[in-house]
Amino acid sequence: MKWKEELELKMTEKASRESPAAKIKIWGDALWNTISRMPTEGIDVVSWFVSVEKLFEQLSVPAELQSILIRP
Repeated sequence: MKWKEELELKMTEKASRESPAAKIKIWGDALWNTISRMPTEGIDVVSWFVSVEKLFEQLSVPAELQSILIRP
């Protein structure tokens, strides 16, 4: 009986770690001090996006989370 409860708990924990909200939290925390603020000047915005894109590529950030993570 106890083994079954432990297995259910592990399955629940695994499901919660794989949820979109948990993934966003994990990646957001990891990138918190890495991504600088988006500049306000148009010419600087382009280079900012390029650097963020390279960072996402280096860290293998999932594509479905990238647009969410660059929001302020």
